[in-house]
Amino acid sequence: MPPKGLSKARLAEHIRKYSPVYIIGVVIMLLLTNIIYTSTRPQVPFENEVLIYLADGYSNVEALNAHAPAYLEFGQGVDASLESVEFDTLMYNDPSQDYTASYLLMTRLALGNADVFLASSKCAEALFMAEAAMPLEDALATGWMKDAGLDPVYAQDEETGERFIGGLSLSGVTGLAEMGAMANDGAVLVVMANGTNTETSMAVIERVILDIQEGVYAPAEG
Repeated sequence: MPPKGLSKARLAEHIRKYSPVYIIGVVIMLLLTNIIYTSTRPQVPFENEVLIYLADGYSNVEALNAHAPAYLEFGQGVDASLESVEFDTLMYNDPSQDYTASYLLMTRLALGNADVFLASSKCAEALFMAEAAMPLEDALATGWMKDAGLDPVYAQDEETGERFIGGLSLSGVTGLAEMGAMANDGAVLVVMANGTNTETSMAVIERVILDIQEGVYAPAEG
């Protein structure tokens, strides 16, 4: 009589045989999710929007998006053609524990519409490795983020080996956690090298960080 039930040995053998099928299935689901996301999202030209991602294992953009109209008005003072300021979430767990995180991040980067990431330390590392981070030395030299007092986070050019400022540390911006947006410990602000609205997005994110530091956002309810 053939064995009945699901033993540990049979489960292990099943996973060994069919794991490639599951992986392909997950990738297809991610791609479909990406297609649905891009087709249902309001179609504002990339150069006329500021899109800021919060990338962590958990993030919540509700409070930030409640203030998006004010940031749109502020951004229009920099660029009158600006039509949208939006905050969005991207679930990014440790890739060594969740391999789908890298696929999801790469699909978002491939779209080319992200302007700024508020990223967990692991996500920031991935952005640096993908050479997606814009060097910030020139912007900082002009006084950008001077009042925020954020410490630089260094990345390395994979070709030349040279180090550059690839992001700014958000570890001291405790308001991010207090408002329930994301964990601030180890988080990094990264400006996208391929952003289509860089000047405006940098002005907007500076205003956002200063607002968080100044306590504009009420702490999340326990």
